[in-house]
Amino acid sequence: MQIRMRRYLLCYGAALLALGVAIVIFTVAVDPYRMYGTPPIIGLTEIKPRIYEQAAMAKTYQLERTTVATIVLGNSRAEIGLDPDSSQWPEDARPVFNAALAGRGLFTSVRMLQHALAIHPLKLVVIGLDFPDFLVPQSNGPSPEIGPDELRLLVDRSGGPNGERARQLWRDRFNTTLTLDAVLDSLATVIGQNPSTGITMTLAGFNPLNNYRLEVRRNGHFQLFSQKDRTYREQLTNLPKPDFTNLDHNAGFRSLKSLLRITAENDIQTILFIHPYHARYLEIIHESGLWETFEAWKRAIVCLIASEADRRSTPIQLFDFSGYSDFTTEPVPLPNDTRTQMQWYWESGHYKSTLGERMLARIFHDTVAFGRTLDETNIEEALMEMRIARAAFLKKESVTELTN
Repeated sequence: MQIRMRRYLLCYGAALLALGVAIVIFTVAVDPYRMYGTPPIIGLTEIKPRIYEQAAMAKTYQLERTTVATIVLGNSRAEIGLDPDSSQWPEDARPVFNAALAGRGLFTSVRMLQHALAIHPLKLVVIGLDFPDFLVPQSNGPSPEIGPDELRLLVDRSGGPNGERARQLWRDRFNTTLTLDAVLDSLATVIGQNPSTGITMTLAGFNPLNNYRLEVRRNGHFQLFSQKDRTYREQLTNLPKPDFTNLDHNAGFRSLKSLLRITAENDIQTILFIHPYHARYLEIIHESGLWETFEAWKRAIVCLIASEADRRSTPIQLFDFSGYSDFTTEPVPLPNDTRTQMQWYWESGHYKSTLGERMLARIFHDTVAFGRTLDETNIEEALMEMRIARAAFLKKESVTELTN
């Protein structure tokens, strides 16, 4: 009896071990979050539809496996808008990695920059600045609590070696292999290999937003704009209106200052840009009573850049793409129009990489009449020109409504 029981337990244990090994081999081979850098198989594991379940993990480990000269930082607008594989990037700025993360503020950008510099030196950092990220209660309180996304970075907040890194690495290995989520996400990856509509992240960290293509084909841009505009209106209406008189009391500006100090210390060329919000988003800013705050925010950015100038060997460039232009006033298709594809925008808060191409062409080659540089000498002129352009846009919209 004891021999039989022993044999049963041995067989049972061997079966469990074999199953565990098979699961590990399967999940590592599929690599749904690009944790391991397993070479993708076209038609089987190339598209990663579940990667945004662990976006920070994916970008952290992908960045470590890539030798880059430039990184892009910011939130989803930068992650979706700037393609690292664009031909507009200068040769000496390549390879480029898009380290921007959706739903994250500039504090995360600071930490990703520190992580990148712990891997290898950088030549260029491009940082997208998003107005809502700075609409936070005035506070000089502590930074966010440390979570798993920080624990897996190579360095701690002071820039020293991260003592928790090894433990988090093993937690990540377990969570990406021997968990039900890992198995289900691996299966979803194998099943979801549609290159035109499948959610994915490129090896350079770019989100092509393929799922929005499917959404537009089903419901049209008008529906997508309307849905997102309701969300933006609710978001902006409930946010505070800081005056930016003391930048050290604003978490967004504290993080921006840290970013500029790090790039100065490491002699990295730094380019800041304000996103090209669609005119409908700009009107939501105005309707929410935030227009004066929006202008004060731009003045504060210019002021901070000027105050950091003496620390740097190369000047910081600031590009403002947020005005009313032929790009940002692109007409939204009519309701029930599911055929018309907008050229520049997915919806009012997120622009396509086609517009990102024009931005890069303006920044690096000055070949596109779009946006403008901002500094202390022209900020007031730029704000006035934007007010005039807005008045012209509203007048044109009124005429269009009367003639339709």
